[in-house]
Amino acid sequence: MNSLLPLLIFMVATVVAWRSPRIGVWLTVLAIPAYVIKFTVGPIPTTLVEIILWGTAVGWLVRQPVVNLRALISSYRPLRWQLVLLAVGLVVGVAVSGDLRLSLGIVKGWFIDPILLYGLILVLLDRRSINLLVPLLLLSTLPISIMAIGQALTGHFITIDHRASAWFISANYLSLYLVPILLLGTSMLFDPGYRRPAPFYWIVSIPGLIALYFSYSYGGWLAMVAGGLVIGIWQFRHRWQFWVGSAAVALLAAATQITNERITRMINFKLQSSASVRLQVWAADWLMVKEHWLTGIGLGRYPARYPEFVTRLFPTPLEPAMLHAHNVYLQFIINLGFIGLVAFGSLVVTFFRWVRHCQSHWATPLTAAMTALLVHGLVDTPYWKNDLSLVFWILLAIAAVAGRPKEFKAPL
Repeated sequence: MNSLLPLLIFMVATVVAWRSPRIGVWLTVLAIPAYVIKFTVGPIPTTLVEIILWGTAVGWLVRQPVVNLRALISSYRPLRWQLVLLAVGLVVGVAVSGDLRLSLGIVKGWFIDPILLYGLILVLLDRRSINLLVPLLLLSTLPISIMAIGQALTGHFITIDHRASAWFISANYLSLYLVPILLLGTSMLFDPGYRRPAPFYWIVSIPGLIALYFSYSYGGWLAMVAGGLVIGIWQFRHRWQFWVGSAAVALLAAATQITNERITRMINFKLQSSASVRLQVWAADWLMVKEHWLTGIGLGRYPARYPEFVTRLFPTPLEPAMLHAHNVYLQFIINLGFIGLVAFGSLVVTFFRWVRHCQSHWATPLTAAMTALLVHGLVDTPYWKNDLSLVFWILLAIAAVAGRPKEFKAPL
């Protein structure tokens, strides 16, 4: 697109953030699914949400350049060792890649951008203002949920497997975005500080749950169940209704899905299905890890090198082309080497350490959302994508803010 439009958007975001930095952060969060709107500024590819994010950062920094820059740098100190490990892995991933433009684009879109948003949330939002971040994040799911439901009702799907995906190229991408946000949104139900939260939560969440169903993403369903169990056990474990209701839902799911043709194909590994394909993908992934565990194969090189590895194991693979490893843990090793996995693991450990200091209305939804992400990560990659990486770092940021002492005052 013409570079004049992204420049205009950047200028508007800068002015808005200069007047009210918090509004800039909230607009960035609300626009996350709009990363699919892409621009090119000179030789640099960018997205709508990235332009709003950087406009917000610039608008805030120019207010008090020295003071605000110091505050931003200070926000990263609790994660300094994790960020050092991540930086080392990224340097190695770029060096090994051989495609400088592609690998630097990944560093910018999937690491620098979300880490910048993390820092802005920490310095601009306090425990009171963080309450508005979750409804906006939840609201960002509404357009894609409505579109996905429309696809299911009309039969006008854009994926070859005829599953609801909204404007994403895969139905799994839809579920990967929806699940942690829907679970995080339950904080509105447990926090007495919200005014009449239930109507808003259910009005926005019900379309998301319907869209998740029509995505037919079993990984997404499994992640939602895992997160739901965290909430149920934490909040309602002493109520017999919870255990009876959980058993009823499990039996209903089993009864309605056991005869599903997709389930039948999945358990028959002689037929091509998502399960049989994943088994071959994971076998190829392990071969990559075995041979390149220290450095990985390089950022962005997985689609190009997957055929080389899978055909060594399966002369006629079920899927000769693959975009990612279908496992977030293997993907970190494959892209960044073992140090990348260590960095990711240490971030997750830090997250749960921070959650321990949160009040219960935050601790439960945050734990549920991250649990769902990690469970989904066993069969898919809930990080290596613009919107998903932003969601991961937003969870970290909310845990950090919610776990801070009440006396903390965020600089504005």
